[in-house]
Amino acid sequence: MYVVKKDNGEKILNVIIETKDVENQTSLRGIELAKIDCARVFFNQLTIDGYKVEFKTQLNNKKIRQIIDEALQL
Repeated sequence: MYVVKKDNGEKILNVIIETKDVENQTSLRGIELAKIDCARVFFNQLTIDGYKVEFKTQLNNKKIRQIIDEALQL
C-alpha cells in the first residue's frame, strides 16, 4: 500500500488487493481469517487517523473487478 498526497494536502491511501482464491469464508484456514480480522482493525484505525479508506473482503478473483469498479465511482 502507499499514500498519495494531493496538492491540496488531501492524502489518499491506495491498497493492493489480495485474493484467497476460495469460494466462501468457510473454506478459509484459521490463519487467513485472522489476517482478514487484523486488516479490518488496521483499516478502522486508519479511518480514525483521518484517512479516507474502505475495507472490503473479497475471496476470489471474480469479485476484484466489481470492487475496482465501485472504487472508481466514488
